[in-house]
Amino acid sequence: MAQGHGWEGAVLKLLRAKDFTFTVTGAEDVTAAYRRVRLTDGGMLAATGVHPTMWVRLWFDNAGRPHQRAYTLVDPDPAAGTFGLEFALHEGVASDWARGAKPGDTVEATVHGTGFTDPDPAPSHVFAVADAASLPALNSLLGAVGGAPATVWFEGERD
Repeated sequence: MAQGHGWEGAVLKLLRAKDFTFTVTGAEDVTAAYRRVRLTDGGMLAATGVHPTMWVRLWFDNAGRPHQRAYTLVDPDPAAGTFGLEFALHEGVASDWARGAKPGDTVEATVHGTGFTDPDPAPSHVFAVADAASLPALNSLLGAVGGAPATVWFEGERD
């Protein structure tokens, strides 16, 4: 797969990144500016396991050139081999793909460098800064740190 991903894909391959093909099982608009796409994992979760804030790099064709963007897994189910990805919609190749995603569509993905270690000791307070594109990562992080109080600075547009 990485041969078609330009120099970025070649570097990731040298770093032992793993490639997978995901298949769309459904999609829904959460708001006019946010879309959730459900996918099968192509064997990824069995090969890599799953952890909070886990992310994947998706590859899109941009007028014949590779274009990649990273997305945090939402509600991964390793037993079923499924998860969701959430797209903050704006102008761009990835957003265009998400807008048109329908069951049976596929997208190539690479996993590399993702990891999470539970903090020890557990935090007494969490401070996080996020925007619409990082909302899935924020939600995953807050779920992982348990009951610690959190202060979140969230930047977004009003619908």
